[in-house]
Amino acid sequence: MLKKKIILIAVVLLSAATALSAQKSNPLSLSITPGGEIPLGPKASDGSDLYSFGASACLEAQYSFPAMQGLYAQGTIGYAAISTDSYKEPPPALSLVSFGAGAGYRLQLLPKIQLRFSLDGGYSIGIFERNVGGAPFVSAQTRMMYAVSPAVELGIGAAYRHNFQLYNGIGILMGASFNLGAGQKRSRIEIIDSHFDPVFPVFYKYYNDNPLGSVIIRNAEKGTVKDVKVHLHVPQYMEKPKLCAHVREMKRDEEIQVPMLALFKDTILEITEGTKVTAEILIEYAYLDSVIGGESSETLLLYHRNAMTWDDDRKAASFVTAKDTEILRFSKNIASEIRRMGNRAVNLQFCSAMGLFEALRLYGIGYVIDPTTPYAELSQNKFSLDYLQFPIQTMSYKAGDCDDLSILYCALLESIGIQTAFITVPGHIYTAFLLDMDPRESTQLFASSDDLIVRGNRIWVPVEITMIQEGFVDAWRMGAKQWREHADAGTAALYPIESAWNTYAPVGITDVSERLAEISMGRFNDAYNSELERFVEREIGQRVNYLKDRIDASSNSSKLRNKLGVLYARFGLYDKAEAEFQQAASAQHAPAYVNLGNLAYLEKDTERAGEHFREALRIEADSIGALVGLAKIDYELENYGSVKRLYAQIEALSPATASRFAYLVSDLSDTGRAAAIQLQDRMLWSDPE
Repeated sequence: MLKKKIILIAVVLLSAATALSAQKSNPLSLSITPGGEIPLGPKASDGSDLYSFGASACLEAQYSFPAMQGLYAQGTIGYAAISTDSYKEPPPALSLVSFGAGAGYRLQLLPKIQLRFSLDGGYSIGIFERNVGGAPFVSAQTRMMYAVSPAVELGIGAAYRHNFQLYNGIGILMGASFNLGAGQKRSRIEIIDSHFDPVFPVFYKYYNDNPLGSVIIRNAEKGTVKDVKVHLHVPQYMEKPKLCAHVREMKRDEEIQVPMLALFKDTILEITEGTKVTAEILIEYAYLDSVIGGESSETLLLYHRNAMTWDDDRKAASFVTAKDTEILRFSKNIASEIRRMGNRAVNLQFCSAMGLFEALRLYGIGYVIDPTTPYAELSQNKFSLDYLQFPIQTMSYKAGDCDDLSILYCALLESIGIQTAFITVPGHIYTAFLLDMDPRESTQLFASSDDLIVRGNRIWVPVEITMIQEGFVDAWRMGAKQWREHADAGTAALYPIESAWNTYAPVGITDVSERLAEISMGRFNDAYNSELERFVEREIGQRVNYLKDRIDASSNSSKLRNKLGVLYARFGLYDKAEAEFQQAASAQHAPAYVNLGNLAYLEKDTERAGEHFREALRIEADSIGALVGLAKIDYELENYGSVKRLYAQIEALSPATASRFAYLVSDLSDTGRAAAIQLQDRMLWSDPE
């Protein structure tokens, strides 16, 4: 009857352990320990040994404390049969049934080897030839365990048991320990802390290299784990899990912070309202020759696609979608019309920027402050959520605030190859575009350098894009004024879009497929030419009057006549320029002949241009302008041998000038030829000081 009770208790204990093993992180293990018994006492009344050798078996259930490294509690059920020295055959045996509890400590020596020490106490029931008695007991034991697998450990050891009044002795132990749940390869690497920031769809490319959050993982295995891989997966918006960390080795109880990365699909840009999704954290590692995996879930907040915060002003570059099909069509149509109209003397990039500004005005784009997300307020609170429009949306709505209009204007300019930048001042953002000229050239075109931003060898033109209805010239003047005021105060910043794209790549939306309306090219031509005239008058009016006064005072100086002609030519006033050049040339002024050759070249009259260039060389043998003009003509006529000889002369006289016209001796591949076509109209106006 007693043996049946023992079996029943063992079954209940095993069932409870099996149920606990279903938990994700199971700290329970079972040990079965058979062994031999060497009696030490008590002695018979005559001093002889009362017991001889015996055998024992013990079932232990152990619970490891997760927060207390190595420490565990245990409960035990044991049975021992000890033979007696008796004249009877066979000699009777003492049967001991024990129930106890205690605590122990695991000391990990090597990944697969550990020492265990434990102390137990409890109560024993002794049975000897139908006599039943009981007494408390204490026990101490030590074992060395070898991990065959994460689930199974084998061990040997020794124990001392003292059953008061019944028996005491030494046990020689052998047995196995079963880590419940480990056989099912449940992960014991725990996520002890996690943090996820909201996700901005517009930066979905950014998260491939920059974390959207982090987790702290801890190795709760009994030893060192290897080859730890942590992945993040958002099933709705990722093709496959993204590897966030690959750790070669983690020691027991070691903690590591892992940045969470994600390679999202572009379908994330379809989110027009904020939503929450499940993010799966997948952990895989090797332990004791087994590969173990586990996963955990977190809730991830996804904002809508137009959401952004101003903690980094460069972020707005992601909205500058220069490759949007409709943006490209609109900008290239305008750029083509500007090229067709000519006026190649004024910088083409400047004219294109002016033309696109006027085109937006004619299209009906207006500046409207968004009362719900005003830039002036949100830019002061770096983490307030703002709503930014993609360029195609602003064109569709025909309205936007300062950030929306800045994004649109930059996208249009970038789409035709003009580099742009955001300018930020307290409470405001606007734009600038880059000119393909150095500071020295800019002084020849612009009346005042105060209207430009000079950064090293680069010239930027600031444009207050919110003045879309006032015209380009006024917007330029205001943009320059704001830059001067805030730059002096140290509160202005310039962020080139090209550089910002390296961190915040541009993305596009595809579900706004509205075809942009055409603007009347007749109206555009009138508006563009009117604004160009305003620009020319603003830039040269005072300079023309100044030079005319000097000419009158100098008795018609050919040098000053030529200088006035160059001024007219730089702004496309070719008729006026030619009249001045003719008067200067009549006095055998070589630079005037060079400039007459340039005018003829622009009119595609290469024969007349050549005559003027050769006449300049007759008067001044080392005229660089004339040499450049003849080299350009021979280049078009494919007289490449002559081009090389002329270029060698130019390089000897002025390496800087040779560098400007290096296309003349560039390769003749399609790429080289395309570059040359872009540079052939670059004029070297001769205007010696």
